[in-house]
Amino acid sequence: MVSNFIKRCLSAVVMLVIVCSVYSIGGPFVYSFFLLIGFLAEYEVSNLLIDKPKLLLTIITTYLLMFFCSSCIYVYSLDSKYFIFISLSIILTDICAYFGGKYFKGIKLMPFISPGKTVSGAMTGLFCGGLFPYLLYIIYDTEKYKLFSLYFFITISVLSQLGDLLESALKRYCKVKDSSNIIPGHGGILDRIDGFLISLPYSAFYLYFNH
Repeated sequence: MVSNFIKRCLSAVVMLVIVCSVYSIGGPFVYSFFLLIGFLAEYEVSNLLIDKPKLLLTIITTYLLMFFCSSCIYVYSLDSKYFIFISLSIILTDICAYFGGKYFKGIKLMPFISPGKTVSGAMTGLFCGGLFPYLLYIIYDTEKYKLFSLYFFITISVLSQLGDLLESALKRYCKVKDSSNIIPGHGGILDRIDGFLISLPYSAFYLYFNH
């Protein structure tokens, strides 16, 4: 248990260094990185479904990943800071839901899809993923704070948890624990971006009509 936690922490540090390095370079490198992530996630999906040929499911996941990649590129191209605040909401939701569920325990959220998730964890993730990024956004950008409301970040938090549940349902259908083992202690690329799959396309549509 302890060794797995250490492995997860070390992998998280490596991922953070990679992401920060790509972000610091900027430009085409960031767009290429988004496309690479989408390609690797699609490769994992194809491996998961290789023994379960379901055309409709394959089409849905493929289009979802395409929307994810194009949404990442669009949001980042508008303003890289928008992408950071949205990502912060998603990441905080994931982390706080995990630790909130471990600490508070209680009623299971959807045990038939993901036995480990609890209602208390989901509420903790919603609170932290919705409120903290909004407060930081107001502090950071007082001139444009009306663009992103508290409701926006709460919606992002809800959608990120929905994406997590959808990916859990896919893994349960395929009878696997992780989408792959490419990231030690974390599983696969799809396991890391599941919270972004729906929330990023939503953010892109929101910014398209409100920016």
